Amino acid sequence: MVALAKIGLDLSVIGNYESLRYLGYALTFFWVNGLGNAYLRIRQETATPDRWTVYYLLIVLLGSLLVFGLFSSALPLLGSTFLNTPDLAFGTAFGTFLLGQLSGTVVEQEAIADQASARLLTYSVTSNVLQLVLFIFPLLLGWPFQLAMWGLATSAVYRLGWTFMRYMRTKEVKLPPKEERSTFWTSASGLSIYGLTGLGVLIVDQFLVTYQRADPQAVLAIWRYGAQELPLIMGVVGGMSSTALAEMKQGISEMLENLKRRSQKVNRVFLVLVIVLCATSKWWFPLVLTEQFYGAHVIFNTILLILPTRLVQTTPLMISLDMERTMTITAIVESLINVCVSLALLPSLGLLGIAVGTVIAYWFERIVYVVLLSRKQHSLSEYLNIKEWLIGTVILFAAYFLQTDFSALTI
Repeated sequence: MVALAKIGLDLSVIGNYESLRYLGYALTFFWVNGLGNAYLRIRQETATPDRWTVYYLLIVLLGSLLVFGLFSSALPLLGSTFLNTPDLAFGTAFGTFLLGQLSGTVVEQEAIADQASARLLTYSVTSNVLQLVLFIFPLLLGWPFQLAMWGLATSAVYRLGWTFMRYMRTKEVKLPPKEERSTFWTSASGLSIYGLTGLGVLIVDQFLVTYQRADPQAVLAIWRYGAQELPLIMGVVGGMSSTALAEMKQGISEMLENLKRRSQKVNRVFLVLVIVLCATSKWWFPLVLTEQFYGAHVIFNTILLILPTRLVQTTPLMISLDMERTMTITAIVESLINVCVSLALLPSLGLLGIAVGTVIAYWFERIVYVVLLSRKQHSLSEYLNIKEWLIGTVILFAAYFLQTDFSALTI
């Protein structure tokens, strides 16, 4: 993001790239996350883990090929449906990139299940550094953006190579037992539906941002550069959730104890970091990016208010208690709240109104989860240090209202 802004690319070009990123997330996250969590759960219960690695790989490859086909042949349709604009480019290149990225989740999930942190770190660091170099280097040389997109696509070769090597290490090529497959698909389908309904908030936001805009891609660039929440936090929170699921065989009590211990460490780091970023963003945003993105700091600060909800780790416990259906219903209501609040605030607040609707929706979801778990005799204090979290959250909201330059956002 910083490089794209500093290189001086046109906002429409940046908007095109951000549109592809958004479409990739919308088309993949719900089912990849559902399959991954179900895989981690079944790996703790099966006597044939290698079979499950191969089975998971086959499913992800099929899904990846379908997504690749959509980006290669139906990009105008995707753009019109999700973003109110059919004028998007580089679909085949980005689809190739996604093919490698999605296949590589097999490497990540297997490493988490095996608690092989060195393998996971090696794969993650090398694949992401290579991806960054292949994408940014052509732009720094002044080459056309198309070459940068195909550089991004080339990184898929490395990820697919890792995936193939993990496959060659497996000893079992038979299908898992039928009863295990039934358990897996029950969990995976429930989690995927939950993820799909949860995407409603994101889809509503992107559509409202671009709806009836003269230059939807330029507006989307401002929105996407602001609506980043906090870099790394999604990966950290996802890793905590996956690790907790991998430890589920040790019992819920021990899982929650480990989850609370890790959450406390993450809270201390990220709450302090996000408070500092929120309090100073109106100064560093135009310096790190450019002046044309100054107004985006208002969106950035607003979306940061979601972070305290991310740090309340309810998902592992709810999955272990088979509460996927409840999660899905809550996500549907969350999306409806986001739609209503965003539409109500959009005429007067513009993009800020959409951001506020998103924050309210996420807070509603997490509060509901905490209440439902408490009714199942699992209090918030079991998996969160409430005092530290509450103090950090109050300071964050204070920094938001005192330090955000709301007049900077005119869209």
